[in-house]
Amino acid sequence: MDILIKLIVIIGYCLFFVYLIHKEKRAALYSIIVFGNVGVLVSLILIEMGLYITEQRVFGFQNGAFFIYSLFSYMGLITFFTFSKITETGNFNFLSKPKKLFLPIYILFALIIFLAFLKNPDFNRFNIFDGPFKMTLVRIENIFFFLFLYSLFRKKHINEKIVIYVFYCIIMFARGSQFGAFLIAGLWFFMSLKIDEIKIRPKYYILLIVFSALPFAIKIYSNDISYSLMRMVLQGHVFWGTVNIFNESGANPDFSGFISNFNDLFSSFQMGNINYGFGKLMKEVSPQFGEMYMEGGVRFSAGYPAILIYHFGYLSGLFLHLFFTITYFYLINFMIKCFKYKDVFFSYFYYLIFIVYSDLLIMGEYAHFRLKFLIKLGILFLIHLLYKNYSNKKNTSFVAPN
Repeated sequence: MDILIKLIVIIGYCLFFVYLIHKEKRAALYSIIVFGNVGVLVSLILIEMGLYITEQRVFGFQNGAFFIYSLFSYMGLITFFTFSKITETGNFNFLSKPKKLFLPIYILFALIIFLAFLKNPDFNRFNIFDGPFKMTLVRIENIFFFLFLYSLFRKKHINEKIVIYVFYCIIMFARGSQFGAFLIAGLWFFMSLKIDEIKIRPKYYILLIVFSALPFAIKIYSNDISYSLMRMVLQGHVFWGTVNIFNESGANPDFSGFISNFNDLFSSFQMGNINYGFGKLMKEVSPQFGEMYMEGGVRFSAGYPAILIYHFGYLSGLFLHLFFTITYFYLINFMIKCFKYKDVFFSYFYYLIFIVYSDLLIMGEYAHFRLKFLIKLGILFLIHLLYKNYSNKKNTSFVAPN
């Protein structure tokens, strides 16, 4: 009976999301968060059924984590929809012509993948860029993803969007990416269709499902069911473990590690720090693996909203969650408008802010937000003012439609 109720909660959440999308197209921009939440909820069902958590070396048990996470998920969705409904879309002056940038970066990235294969035919998604130029290649990949999004929202016709989406999936498959990369790409493709109010035929839904699910199906086929269940369990174990920590010890409002490193302008942020942020939560949840994973540049999955409960407790964490959801709404809406109506340079700066903020809202990582980031934000704001002044001088007559 307990499992049936939980399944109804998940199905209800999905159907509620579909209903809200039909009521307001911008609600679709919450798609990535919704699918992530569904994955964690399924994981929490398995954990509370008693499945083994390899990254904590314990068997799961009932601790109320599923229904707590459900509350956060439903409240976040309602908040995002509410602001989608009551907030005007606003207008942008159309200042730039569409640029064909996806093909050049696609060819460059395909060449990088080919050279990586020649260097190491047995490469995987973790070591593909190993070598002296690793960070440069990682930045090129980040630019490639940005131009995928920029081109996807810039194009008006569905056939053009499909070509961009399919090409992206092909190159990511060659790169060794797994289910997550294709699902994320599929969700962005779906969001671009909804925002442009393109009527989606059934065949396009089938195409979307096939390209998103095929790598997952291949992975399941190549592994036994126990491995697949183990991977699913790991999607929500951080939240489950955080609930245990809070129930035993209460909230931990200690930010001393973050404060002591706030003014550090020279150390580069890679995957976090075990003294604060998500890295500290990983160590708390799993003393056996947390620190070892961080040293290896690997993180657990889905540290948000667990990080809020860890620091502030349930009630305060929920209110902060609603605030962060509202901020996410404004950020993603502004970024999409930049993609559609601003030039690529201007859009890229806001994309970088969005990516950093997304790491907070998905992984629970706040270690980015140090003085170094605020200085970059100030520089961006200055560029924004200069760009706005330049745009006003151009005095273009086109006004973007709502």
